[in-house]
Amino acid sequence: MDPPPLRMVPRQRRARRTVDEFCDASAQLLTTQGPRGFTTNHVAARAGYSIGTLYRWFPDKQVLLATLAQREVGRQEAAVRAVLAAAPPGLGVEGLARIVVRAVMRPAMGERLRQALFLLLPAGWPAAAARAALPAVLPLLIEAVRHHGGLTVEGAVTAPIDAMVAATHQPALFASAAFEDAMVRLVTDCLAPA
Repeated sequence: MDPPPLRMVPRQRRARRTVDEFCDASAQLLTTQGPRGFTTNHVAARAGYSIGTLYRWFPDKQVLLATLAQREVGRQEAAVRAVLAAAPPGLGVEGLARIVVRAVMRPAMGERLRQALFLLLPAGWPAAAARAALPAVLPLLIEAVRHHGGLTVEGAVTAPIDAMVAATHQPALFASAAFEDAMVRLVTDCLAPA
């Protein structure tokens, strides 16, 4: 996924911190007040900066949202990497699929923030973001499957992504054990024994 078109590239630590503070403020507002309470004026005030400073970095609210979303996708990817790295030996395909599905279904960003981003960003964004993260995560899952289960990948693993994106219109599914089981079956069906 291409990085959002910021007005300036934050190269120095202080600049990156400023952009992060705007993202943190955005996440807090979206979590506590939802999409209706999300304005650039509120974000600037929450972050402790002037609106001019916000617009120095972000040309508009959509770029701010896209920057926040990209950061959260990166955190999600890191969570998947962490659970795969910590997977105990001999877990097998279903066990590996379950820990990956759980990492994706219980995002670090929180459910309210995820819902707000899905509402405010363009309709195709969730699938595009998930597919953008896939090249980094899929090799880890393939390696984990080979290491833990002696299996090879026989198909694409995009069906679970499409199912989770569709489920964002029914947020209660993410707390459902049955939905988790269905996602695990979908992933394991994409991974076939050698």
